[in-house]
Amino acid sequence: MGHHRLVWVLGLLLNLGNASGEWIHFDSKGLTSIPDDIEPTVDLLYCSKNNISAIHRSDFNDKYPDLYYITLTDNIITSIESGCFRGTILTSIFLTRNQLTAFPDFHEVKDYLKHVFIAKNLITNISRGEVDYLTKMTELILQDNPIVQLPEITKLGLPVLKLLDLRGIEMDCCSSNVWLKRTPDILVLHLDYLPCSTPSKWTATPWMDITEDMLLQHNCGKTIPAGSSYHMYNDEEFWENPFEFQSERFFRDDSGLVSASHSNRRYLMSFGAGRRVCLGEALAKGRLFLVIASLMHKFDIFIGEVLVLSSAPFEIVTKERLSN
Repeated sequence: MGHHRLVWVLGLLLNLGNASGEWIHFDSKGLTSIPDDIEPTVDLLYCSKNNISAIHRSDFNDKYPDLYYITLTDNIITSIESGCFRGTILTSIFLTRNQLTAFPDFHEVKDYLKHVFIAKNLITNISRGEVDYLTKMTELILQDNPIVQLPEITKLGLPVLKLLDLRGIEMDCCSSNVWLKRTPDILVLHLDYLPCSTPSKWTATPWMDITEDMLLQHNCGKTIPAGSSYHMYNDEEFWENPFEFQSERFFRDDSGLVSASHSNRRYLMSFGAGRRVCLGEALAKGRLFLVIASLMHKFDIFIGEVLVLSSAPFEIVTKERLSN
């Protein structure tokens, strides 16, 4: 454990020892939501190892004026409603090992929040506006998220940030990430020993051996020949046999879907990217949902004699449901 982390833990323990409020534990209780019968004097709340899927404003707002520590690790949280935690003095929140796909809104506790642990979720993009207001934050743990877009944290006006953990995140080692070599002395940066996923020539190069000049001389992304985004989907250096339909690219050996951090899913851009991203993306996704929902409502669908999870033909049988 690093010295900075040890000091923080000792400080937290001292604060807890002097606390006059209540510690309330709901760990491993099979909860699917935050209980509504929590004592209003609570200052530390433990709700780890449950089946909580969402956090709502009604769970915390204007209920617990002394609450400053929440741990929600090892749940299945997919969303935290905007505007949560109003009326608390939340300084530490632990959301490790959940299923969040976006950085939560902490505006209601921006004057208090110091420690944000959000490792091992499914966050792919973090924008400047999602974190630049957290001026009291000292620790930001993003380890093992499939992040592909991260702002220059050192330019966000976070004066007391002391620890930024980016381990387990694949990095494009190029000019836009040179800021990672220019962190202030106050900030401890945690990266993998071999963090570069691109360019391929640096995947076996330790971060300590990669210089600012090397990063500056490498442009981010890949040059696409003039004409269209055709090469995004047909690059034979990345997609083996790109002109063949192979759904197995996205399945594990046990036939389960590969994780969101898998390269085949991270780089699948079905609707394009950049200025020429498909304007109909939202319409297409909405219509697809309606089509599938309508089919499921109207028909019973059975597996045929053989089901093959590959590009080979397979059979399903649909039978119209009888109306009541």
